[in-house]
Formats: sequence, C-alpha cells, structure tokens
Amino acid sequence: MKKIIDSISKKILFICWFILGSLIIIDFLTAFRVFIYDIVGNYSFEAPRRFALFLIVFFVFIFLWLFLLNRLINIPAKKEVVIRPIIYIVRIPKFLRSLFITIILVLISTIFIINRPNDFISNYWIKISVYIIASLLITCLYLDQKTNLKEYLITTSILLMFSSFVFLIVTIFSQVSSYPFLLYWSEGNRFWDYSLAFGKSRYLFLEPRNIFAYIEPGRQLLWGLPFLIRDLSISGMRLWNSILWVFPSILLGFFVSIFENRKDIFKAFFTAIWFFIFLYQGPIYAPLLISALIIYLALKIDNKFIVIALIILGSIIASVSRWTWAYVPCVWVSILFILKIKGPIFRKNNLNNLLWIFFISAISLISGQINRIIDMGTTVFNNNALNIIQIPSISKQPLLLERLFPNSTFTLGILIGILFAVLPILLLIFFLSKQEFKNNIFQYVYTALMLIILFIIGCIASIKIGGGSNLHNFDMFLVTLALIFSTVINKIHFDQLHNKTYSSLFIILIILALVLPVLFVFQNSQKLFLYDGEKVNSVIKDIENEIVKRKDRGEILFIDQRQLLTFGYIKNIPLVDDYEKKLLMDKSLSSDYKYFDKFYYDLYKKRFSLIINENSSPSLIDSEYSFSIENNLYSYRVLQPLLCFYEPIETYPDEGIQLLIPREKPLKIIGQCPAFSDKLK
Repeated sequence: MKKIIDSISKKILFICWFILGSLIIIDFLTAFRVFIYDIVGNYSFEAPRRFALFLIVFFVFIFLWLFLLNRLINIPAKKEVVIRPIIYIVRIPKFLRSLFITIILVLISTIFIINRPNDFISNYWIKISVYIIASLLITCLYLDQKTNLKEYLITTSILLMFSSFVFLIVTIFSQVSSYPFLLYWSEGNRFWDYSLAFGKSRYLFLEPRNIFAYIEPGRQLLWGLPFLIRDLSISGMRLWNSILWVFPSILLGFFVSIFENRKDIFKAFFTAIWFFIFLYQGPIYAPLLISALIIYLALKIDNKFIVIALIILGSIIASVSRWTWAYVPCVWVSILFILKIKGPIFRKNNLNNLLWIFFISAISLISGQINRIIDMGTTVFNNNALNIIQIPSISKQPLLLERLFPNSTFTLGILIGILFAVLPILLLIFFLSKQEFKNNIFQYVYTALMLIILFIIGCIASIKIGGGSNLHNFDMFLVTLALIFSTVINKIHFDQLHNKTYSSLFIILIILALVLPVLFVFQNSQKLFLYDGEKVNSVIKDIENEIVKRKDRGEILFIDQRQLLTFGYIKNIPLVDDYEKKLLMDKSLSSDYKYFDKFYYDLYKKRFSLIINENSSPSLIDSEYSFSIENNLYSYRVLQPLLCFYEPIETYPDEGIQLLIPREKPLKIIGQCPAFSDKLK
C-alpha cells in the first residue's frame, strides 16, 4: 500500500480501479433487478435481451477492472505509466477515425432516444456504462501517439463529456415534432404565453380586454420572437425552444474561452461544450445566459461608454426576465473586475480602478431595478385597444425543508445534488487560485461571500413548494461559478500535465469536473416522439365537433391544450384567458381563496359549455410519489371541485385530454365540493 501512496500514477490507477469496481456492483444489481422484474412481471420475452446486455457490460468492466489491478501490482513505485496507441488504429487515416467516432456517438445516442415498449436499455446506469465503454473505444481511435496516464485519463474524460454532449443534443432536438398535443406538462400553455407578445392576431376576441399571461416579459419576448412569422407551426416553435436551451450556454462558454485564449479555437470549442453540460445541470433559462454573455463582453471592451451601455442592457434583460435575477449582473460585474486587479487591492494606484468598479456596479444595480420602476414589476403593452399584461411569478407559498435532503421529488435532495454538481469546481478554483494567481485576501473573501449569498438564495428558491425537482433555482450560483472557473481554468496548459507541479489531486479534480456533470445528462429521458397521424386528426375532429355543438350554449374554456388555438388546430373560437392551468396550480400552492371563490362560482353558474382539460386523476397520492404535496393541493382545489360541477364526456388517455360539460345537478360531497355559503378553507 505504501508503494501505491508513493506513486502518483498508482494513486490515479487505484481510484479508477475502485470506480470501475463500484460500477460493476451497480450494474450487477441493476441487471439483477430488471431481470427478476421481467420474470415476476411476466415480461419474459425481454428477459434474455436484458441479460445479454448485462453480460456484455459486466464482462467489459470486469476485464478493465482486472487489467487495472494487474497494472497496480506490476508497476514499480514512482514509475510513470505510459499509454501507447494501437498501431493498427494509428495507420487508419485521421479523417476516417473522426468519421468512425461521429458514427459511434450518433448511433448510440439514436438507440437511446428511440421509444420502444418494454425498453430494456434506457436504464440510467446502463446508459452511463455504455457511454464509458464507448469513450474508451473513442479514445483508442483518437490517440495517435504515446501519452502518460494523466493525459490519457483527461483525454478520455473530455471524450466522455463530448459523448454526453452529442447525446444531449440528439435528445433535445428529438423533441422537434409536429405533434399537436403536449410533450410535457406545461408545454402547450407556455407556447400560448409566448405568443401573446407578437402573435395575438392568432386569437379571436369578443371585446378588447386585458389578457393575463403567467410569465415574465423577458422570457415572453425572447421565446415569442418566432411568432413574428405569420405561419409559424408548432414544430417551428419547438425548434426555437430547443435552440434556446442549447446555444446561449455554448456561446457563453465559447466567448469566455476565446477571450482568455485568443488563438486556441480547439480549447474554446471544448470549453463551450463543458459550459453547456455544466449549466444543463440546472438547467438554466436563456435570458440569464444572454445577460451573462453581454456582461462578460462588456468587461473585455476598452471604450467606457460601450461598457456602460452593455452593462445596462445585460442588467435590464436579467431584470425583466425574472425578478430574482435583478441583482446578479451587479455581482458579475464586481467579481470579474475585482479578480482582474493584481496585487494588494487597496493601493493608491488602484484607486481609479476601485472607483470605476463601484460606478459600473451601481449602474448595473440601478438598471436591474427597471422592472420594479415600471409599475412595480408589471409591464403593460397597449396595442389596438388590447392590453397584454405579463404578471410576474410572485406568490406567498410555503417552504418545504425536506426537499433539502433525499426525497421522492429529487432522489439526491437539493444539498447533496448541488454539492455533487459543484464541489470539484469549488476545489479547483481554490487550488488554482493558490498556485496560478497571486490574489489578495479581499478577492477571496468577496468572491466567496457572493457565492455563499447566491447559494443561499438557490436553497430558499428550491425548497419553495413547487420547486426542488432539480437544480434550476441555483441558476445564478451556477452561472457565477462557471464564469469564475473559466477565468482560471483557461490558464492551465493541458499539454504540460506531465509537469510534476500538477499533483494527482489536481488531475483527479479535473477529471471529476469533466465527468460529474455528465451524470446529470444521462438522467435526461426524452425520447423521439412518433405518433399516429390518423388517430391525432380524429381526436382533433372530435374536439371540433364538441365545440361546434356547444359553443352557442356558453363559453369554451381551455384550461389546458391552448396551443391548439395558438397554432390553428382549433379555429373560430373566442379566447377565454381565465383559469389557465399553470396559474391555477400557482394559486393552489399559495391558497388564494378569493381567486377560487370566483372560479367555483363560474363553475356553479355553468359559465362554460365545454372545458378542455388534461386527463388527470382527482385522487390524492402518497408522499412516496414525486410532487405529492403539489399534486394533492391541485387535486383538492381544482380537480375535485371541477368534477363536482362538470362531468367528463370524453377522455383521450394517450393524448392526455379530457372534455367536460356541466352536470345537470352539482354533486354534494362534503369536503370536496364547495358550498357557496362558506369559503373553502
């Protein structure tokens, strides 16, 4: 054991050996569980396939595990491990090897996104295992000269990161579909929200009135840009949605890297990929990333007037996109400028720099309050006597402290999840700041203080009811951390990793920083969506027939599926903007009794002759299910009262649609159906 400790190479090999051993155990347990499930669940047809896949993965990992164990035993202490390329592979022309790598990655990603019954290969750990094996194979194709162990492992980690990037791109753009119904819970009504900025001509209004869209102006304007195209289809909107989830983070990473290494396009490309994968752990909405990009570009410009203009622009974009983002551009400006100062910060020759930092930080802070200045956070657009009012997502909702720890909504829990995502980055920043830079204590303290504040904000936002299923409420913290990390990591020369000043701990942290975000990527379970066009058209025809039959008896309410109006699948129906699904959910979580009194009264008076809603059960669920508290509140405040006054006439489970009409007599179920002599409390 002492010899292992004395050898950097052996320490790294030992860690790899241990990780592979852990994966072998996990894969064995996973395969055992799904194999037994096949037999017990009477899916014996799939059992041989699952078992065959398990054997392939298991024996590959066993071989690698035994190979590393042999190297650990036979390599003398303090001897550098050298990895030599396979001579037969080196003889293959480089462009052909690159083609093989591309084919391997696209083929594997395509296999994983195909939607199939009794899917036996999309298990989380199986996906990770397959991509690790693929990355090792790709590394063999990539290497054309001998290298040391440290460079080899980092190369393999980078290629694993690139493999996950291809997987993520394929899965995200697989959602570009002409399917007219929802692909996820809020998709259709989100598209309706976006359309109100530039596409209000798509709707029929009985009279001019205020239309309430439950979204912030910045997000609405950005996502609503495609509605400037008159004939925009739902597939075009989904394409734009996919673009906004991919390219802002890639552009941010590319420009951050290219400004630090102006001639190294290759490094900038992989930095952009790392940015995308790291920030997708949130994931992060595009307006915040665009704001960060504008702020970062401002810091690289010498003209102070342009700097001020860009900082104002970036701050306003963040502010109008989400009120909690109003302050973070000021944080970015101050941190990035302070980190540029060399030597003791409080010296006479730094006075002008400090005054400039204070001035532009104040400009950013004031600009970030623009959304509050304009009617206390409400932006009103007046056009053709039609007012579109975007109401910010602010409500008084309880905090669920249990979401901080492992729970049914987020398996890891918020604290473990965020530490898992960022701990290697934090340690690398500390490591590099000590070895590569000579910063003073003020820079350390100020940067750490800002990160702690943003971390606390992320924790509070994540435990608010309705949140906590992922790390997207740590958006400000993650973007700030990525910007800080990128300014220091680009100083590292990866072609000099044989230099002994880089310890094994540093190499391990680099590998973890590259690999750990990948583990979040493979949680993505989106599939290529294929649908029966004839069946879909039949469902739309049925909905149209019911609308035509009942539109003269009252209003038609789309609680859900409003994209059918947005993209013209259902035509010539006046828009009723009341009681939209996301807003009903928010009011349920904040217990807005006054809002529901009006909702129940409209149901009682049979205001709507037909209601189009999602197909969901009004029954309460146990706490072992994801979002059980939110589901139960929504069922109690919306679905159960709805079924007291309205009854389903048609349900389409595959499309997630239910059509409801008024009951002749309301149900009277104590504790479920509201009575108008009392408020529901």
